[in-house]
Amino acid sequence: MNHPQRDQRADALVVFGLTGDLGHDELLPGIVLLHATGRLGVPVVGVGRHAPDDLDQLLRNAIDPTLATRCGTTVDRLVDEIDLRFVEGDATEAETWDAVADELADTRLPAVYAALPPALLGDVAERVAASRLPDRTRLVLEKPFGEDQASAIELHDRITEHVDEERLFLVDHFLAKVSVRNLVTFRRSTVVDLTLRADHVEQVTIDFPEVGGVDGRGSFYEGVGGVVPDVVQNHLLQTMASALLEPPAANASADEVRRARVDLLRSTTPFSPDDSTLGQYDGYRDLDDVDDDSVVPTFLRGELTIDEGRWAGVPIVLRTGKRVADGPFLVAWRLADGGAVRARMKPDAAIQFDLDELDPATHGTSTAVACTPVRTDHGALDAYATVLGDALAGERRHMSSIEEIVESWRIVEPLLGEPSSLTTYAPGTPMNDIP
Repeated sequence: MNHPQRDQRADALVVFGLTGDLGHDELLPGIVLLHATGRLGVPVVGVGRHAPDDLDQLLRNAIDPTLATRCGTTVDRLVDEIDLRFVEGDATEAETWDAVADELADTRLPAVYAALPPALLGDVAERVAASRLPDRTRLVLEKPFGEDQASAIELHDRITEHVDEERLFLVDHFLAKVSVRNLVTFRRSTVVDLTLRADHVEQVTIDFPEVGGVDGRGSFYEGVGGVVPDVVQNHLLQTMASALLEPPAANASADEVRRARVDLLRSTTPFSPDDSTLGQYDGYRDLDDVDDDSVVPTFLRGELTIDEGRWAGVPIVLRTGKRVADGPFLVAWRLADGGAVRARMKPDAAIQFDLDELDPATHGTSTAVACTPVRTDHGALDAYATVLGDALAGERRHMSSIEEIVESWRIVEPLLGEPSSLTTYAPGTPMNDIP
C-alpha cells in the first residue's frame, strides 16, 4: 500500500555547515528539539572540512538541560538517541558526496541542508545531481541567496538546471517565527484592517536592534557585505511584507500568503541612499578577518514607500544594527490621531494599542496602553526546528521563494557596494541616537 505522506517525508538529513556558527547556534539545537518532541526520527549526517574531535560532545553542547527536563529525559539520553554522524570533506568535491552516499546507502529521500556561502550553492546543486544520492533528494539553501538581483536570478537558473523547483527549498527562518507569522493573522481582524491603512497611519517603523556584534564572524560579514545583505534584504523585508501585505483569507494556502508577500514587495520602491543612514560600530575594524579600513556597514536606517494600495504615500522606516542598545523587535504603526499600534515580536511577543482614556483628575485625556500577549511556543518548536521539520516534511509554508528574493534584492540594490558616507557609532548607542 502507498502512503503519500510517508513517501513525501525525508528519511535522512544531511547538513553542510553543521560545525559552523549557524550549526552550533541554531541547527544543532533545532535538531535536538525535533528529536525531543518526537519529530525527527531520521539519521543526521553533518558534513564539513574538519571533523569534530568528539561528535557526542558537539551534540551535548547544543542541548539545553532545561529542555531535557521539560521533555522528561536527560542530556545523556538525548545524545545516545540521536543518530548523528559526520563526513569530513569539501562540499565541492565529488569524494565528499560519495562518502555521504555511502553513509546513507539505504536512503530513498534525503534532505540536504546547505548552510554555506552563496558562492558555493551552485556547485552544491551540481554535486547533488551528479552524486549517487536518490533523484528525489531535496536541496535546502540558507540565505543570503545571491549577492544582488542579477546574481540571484543567475544562481537560481544555475541551480534549477540540476535540481528542479519542486525539490528546492529557500530558507528565511524569520518566516518560521510565530511572532512574525502572527502578523498576518493579526492583520485579518476587521477593526485592525479598517484602521491600518493610509487614511489613518502617518508612518510605519520596523525596528530590529541587535546587542551582539560580529565577533567570530568577521570573514562571513565582510564577505556578504554587511547589514544590508545579511539582515535587511531577507529578514527585515520579509517582516515588512508579513506586516503590510493585503491580508489573505483565514483558510488561505501557503502559496496565497506567499503571493501576497510578493505583491507587497513588488509595489515597494527601492531604498534611496539620500534617505538612508549607513553606520559602523566603533571597534568593528579591530575584529579578526576584518579589514583595517573596512567600510562594511553594521547599521541601517532607511525609508521606503509603497506605490499603490492601502499604504500609498506612507513612509516605511526600517532600522537595524549590530552592537546597538537593547530594544524590542517590533512593527509600529503611528496613527494620525496621535495613537499607535505596535506588534512586538521580541522580547515577550505582544500586540499593543495606545488609546485615549478620560483622566478624571484633569477632565482631559491620557494615553492608556492595552497589551495582548501573543503565544509563541507553537507546539514547542522554535524557528529553526520548524524550518528543519518543514524540510523533512516537504512543507513550504515557512519558506521563502525566488520571487520574494529577487524583489528584495531590487529594493536594497541602491545600498549595495561601498557607501558614499558611513556614520561611526559607539557600541550600545540607541538606534534613535545614530544620526
